[in-house]
Amino acid sequence: MDLCQLKQSLAGPWLLSGDFNCCMEANEKLGGNDLDWEAVNDFRHCVSLCELQDMKYRGCFYTWDNKQYEGDRIWCKLDRTLVNADWISKWPILETEFLTSNVSDHSPALIRSDAQLHRSIGNFKFLNLCSYSNVFKEEVEKI
Repeated sequence: MDLCQLKQSLAGPWLLSGDFNCCMEANEKLGGNDLDWEAVNDFRHCVSLCELQDMKYRGCFYTWDNKQYEGDRIWCKLDRTLVNADWISKWPILETEFLTSNVSDHSPALIRSDAQLHRSIGNFKFLNLCSYSNVFKEEVEKI
C-alpha cells in the first residue's frame, strides 16, 4: 500500500517521520551529483496529494551525511517529520528536533513540545527529613 492509498483510509491527525531518502528543495543537498529532479517532483507530488507538510523543526538542517572527507562529502536533508492540518490543530506546540549524529550517518529526531525545548533543567533536591512527616506521607498517598 502506498502513502496515497493509506491517506484515504485515515481520518484525523497523521504524522510520518523518518528517512524519506529524497530531498524536496535544491538547497537541501550539498555536494555529490545533482539532485534527481524526477524523484524530487514525485516526492513533492506525494506529499501534496497526502496533504502533508513539514512539522516545525530545529537543530540540524542536513540530517544525513556520507561521513567522507574533503571534496567527497555530501550533506542532505533526507529525514523529516510530515504532518497533516489535523495534527497541527491538535498539537501546535510540537516540533521535531534533529540532533547531531554521533554514530549513524543520520541525525536522531526527537518530537518535543515547545515547553520541553525551552525548559531549563534544574537540580531536583529532596530533603529526606520531609519523608518523616505524617502530612507528607498523606499528600504523597493522594497522588
